Amino acid sequence: MPAISPKEFLGFTPGEDRKLADWTQLTEYYKKLTDGARRIRWVDMGESTEGRPFYYFTVSSPENLANLEEYKKVQARLADPRGLDPKDAEALIAKGKTIVMISASIHATEVGAAQMAPELLYELETRDDDKVKEILDNVILLLVPSLNPDGLDLVVNWYKSTLGTPYEGSAPPFIYQKYAGHDNNRDWFMLNLVENRLTVEKLHNVWHPQIVFDLHQMGDHGFRFFLPPFMDPFDPNVDYILQQEIAELGIHMAGELLSEGKTGISWLNTYDGYAPSRAYQHYHGGVRILSEAASVRLATPTSRKKEELRPTRDGLDPKVATWNHPAPWKGGEWRLRDIVDYEKIACYACLSHAAKFRHLWVGNFYGLSKRAVERKEPYAYVFPADQRDPVMLYELLKVLENGLVEIHKAKEPFEVNGVPFGAGSFVVKLAQPYGAYAKTLLEVQAYPDLRQYPGGPPKLPYDVTGHTLPLMMGVKASLAVKSFDAVLEKVERLEKPAGGLTVASSVSTDNVGMTAQSVGPEVDHGPGGSEAKWFAVPASVNASVKIVNRLLGMDVPVFRTVTSYRTEDSIVEAGTFLVPLSEAQTLRDLAEEYAVNVCATGVIKSPVIKLQK
Repeated sequence: MPAISPKEFLGFTPGEDRKLADWTQLTEYYKKLTDGARRIRWVDMGESTEGRPFYYFTVSSPENLANLEEYKKVQARLADPRGLDPKDAEALIAKGKTIVMISASIHATEVGAAQMAPELLYELETRDDDKVKEILDNVILLLVPSLNPDGLDLVVNWYKSTLGTPYEGSAPPFIYQKYAGHDNNRDWFMLNLVENRLTVEKLHNVWHPQIVFDLHQMGDHGFRFFLPPFMDPFDPNVDYILQQEIAELGIHMAGELLSEGKTGISWLNTYDGYAPSRAYQHYHGGVRILSEAASVRLATPTSRKKEELRPTRDGLDPKVATWNHPAPWKGGEWRLRDIVDYEKIACYACLSHAAKFRHLWVGNFYGLSKRAVERKEPYAYVFPADQRDPVMLYELLKVLENGLVEIHKAKEPFEVNGVPFGAGSFVVKLAQPYGAYAKTLLEVQAYPDLRQYPGGPPKLPYDVTGHTLPLMMGVKASLAVKSFDAVLEKVERLEKPAGGLTVASSVSTDNVGMTAQSVGPEVDHGPGGSEAKWFAVPASVNASVKIVNRLLGMDVPVFRTVTSYRTEDSIVEAGTFLVPLSEAQTLRDLAEEYAVNVCATGVIKSPVIKLQK
């Protein structure tokens, strides 16, 4: 049965004025298209934040699709070339394919890419010209048709509800990602959001793409389309080969758009390559190609006279022809279909370059991976076992583990430059495939002093300029520039610290089924009378706040100490949370869930404040 086109299924052409397909419509179309498809495989990743299906498509020739597991193995071996003979590496390079990921519309009001995706997918399934055949033979495409399905539905529903009203084309009056809104695109190392975490776990870490093309939109008063090269600064931990490849591929894509008669194409302005929060792939062997198309009012056309176009904050004027903007847009009507056309041309240009220069992309991938594992200095980061907040140490190391960083643990005490570290301390060596990822997240950033002109004011950074996780998470970490001797074992999987309750042997827990342990004498001077018994939840552990919020949500009374004081065997810090002993069962469950050690106390020597919900 012939593949059905998006227009036939949806009843309109993607990009048509005032028409948007929601996630249900698109999903049903994709099911129809991929049923019996020769060149497309549907891959489920899980569910979105709000429970919608979340998936991507693998697109290649039928022969390549039949051997996907073999190509995954090739890519994984080149990603970690330790012990790989150079002759074997050359054989793998000759065999491997360029892996390209294209991701659409993480920012849900930037609707163009999600509407373009079904048309691109349909053409790759049905076209038989030499250009598409070359792509399918040499490239394995991983197409994520929306990185934010929840936001897509929210925006489409809002748009449809405002059609024909004064609010048509306005931005929704609510955030389009349940927890992060627009900053869902700054979550590519913390991976707090379900969609980003699944994409890294199920796609990035499985396929290690050499190219990631991330499609976005920008305001409509300037250039029509941005592509790399990026402006300075680049994070110095991004391999120089990747920086060169970004520039080469971006210029190629811009050239293809210009050759198709598309104007207003610009590069080398506004956007930089500094923050890892937007570029996971820069530290995992791949390039991030960002495109930014001038927006419309969602799906409602806009009209801009040439004189209305405004310079960027860097002073680049979209009305003026320059080497990095050779064909200015002359103004006029700008439609969603224009965005779809520009983005589709850019996708084909990206895929064609990946196909024609397959050996270059695969070979460079191996080369930069080899350079990563051969790093000499700095040698490692060391995390002492005695942390103020052991849960935060676990959370920090978990960020690294999720990014495929190898972690070791000391079996015996050792020293680094005369500084002692105990058994149980963690070591992250930087001579490993993703050592640059660890290094950029652990070191203190030194953002360069860039000036608008010599002696002039500073250039405004595009985005975040610091991301030092030990500082932000309150974790002690030491850099070892030179190698050191230590008995280490590789951590196969991080284990969350154990949490729970410690209760004095003389304290009754009223049938909560606990094993009582001695924590010192009971002398009660706490809130609620001299006979009250209390649990002390440490304020030094960030996860305690989660426990407190859960308790307040259950209407459990929680108090907080105002000053620090000493008991016979410990110091109770100012800000410690106090919970009635009668809540032992609930608190035990929460302490175990959040890995917090909570102790019973019979001595309260501080004024207290009762917390409100």
